[in-house]
Amino acid sequence: MQFTTDAIFDLDGTLVNSAAQCELIIQEMRADRGVHQPISAELARQYSGIAGPIMVPALLGEASADAEADLQEFRARYAEFRTPASSLYPGVAQGLERLLETGIRLSICSAKPQNLCERVLADTGILDGFSVIYGGDRAEACKPDRRHLLETLRAAGGSTDRALLIGDSDTDRQLARNAEIPFAFVTYGYAPADHAIEAQWTADTFEAAVDAILHFAGR
Repeated sequence: MQFTTDAIFDLDGTLVNSAAQCELIIQEMRADRGVHQPISAELARQYSGIAGPIMVPALLGEASADAEADLQEFRARYAEFRTPASSLYPGVAQGLERLLETGIRLSICSAKPQNLCERVLADTGILDGFSVIYGGDRAEACKPDRRHLLETLRAAGGSTDRALLIGDSDTDRQLARNAEIPFAFVTYGYAPADHAIEAQWTADTFEAAVDAILHFAGR
């Protein structure tokens, strides 16, 4: 298939709601360390879209010991955790198929480590739809550094003049701005409901995000 447009997606908060998985893993880590007071689901949601080095100690709270060791333990537990297909946001599987059918090339640009990106995408049944998956530890520098997106795009064989980024956070907006490509902001992710993020398109559902991508592609 001849691709004319590249749609580059963030993962957590854009395609997959991983807050429940993060909450469960952190709760297990806290309990193993003798802290049985649960963290709130809202707190887990708030931090799930933030990079692991910040998220893990924040959610562990008083159970945090060594930040780097805690992060590695969290990631090791996550690698053993199976992400249910129900973690996909509504319309994601069907929307990705629609984009592929219309000649849109799909890539992932995520701060999540490469092995966890691939595991989550495989678990949820959408791995094969992506031409390139670029985790945070695969890139020379992680987003919002422009190199993360440009390396993703280069690996896919695309160019910035026919690419756009779809994400749910201000970090994603900064990444798109730094790489000088358009940005589609999805409001259903982890950003606070009253948090306005400047974008070329704003979508309240994944279906609306697909429509924005197709509009950008002239389809």
